[in-house]
Amino acid sequence: MGRGTDQLPLKIRPDTQTHLTSIFSRSIIFIIMNIMTKTNEAQLAEFLKVLGSPFRIQILFSIGFGEACVCHLETTLKKRQAYISQHLMVMRDADILKTRREGKYIYYRVANPEIFDLLRSVAGILHIPSGTLPDLSKETSQSQCECPSCQPDI
Repeated sequence: MGRGTDQLPLKIRPDTQTHLTSIFSRSIIFIIMNIMTKTNEAQLAEFLKVLGSPFRIQILFSIGFGEACVCHLETTLKKRQAYISQHLMVMRDADILKTRREGKYIYYRVANPEIFDLLRSVAGILHIPSGTLPDLSKETSQSQCECPSCQPDI
């Protein structure tokens, strides 16, 4: 005998079906309520978790008050494109970074520059001398970076 048409459909008793529907409905409502009622503490923790990677902080300081493409960050940070892109995606998803496209290049910028105030405040709490943090006012072009920002004559 073949499978499928020769088998009888599974029959569920009405009281069991009602119970399963009730459990499913309560589970969906619970999930939705958890999403909608995320506490301030949870939001802060998620944001700080994204900043918990030393490499992501390096990326932020590398971008500074300007913007940078991935190839620029590759040259500056001496890491592979895939590794950098993974971290950029996490920060973009957390609304820490914004993007703009110019041809084949995607440029990243810090969504809210106050994040640098936060990083400097944390450095102060940790007694890290402010002079040891990167200077954000410098906009540098990279001779090995191929993007139009670094190579305007291309």
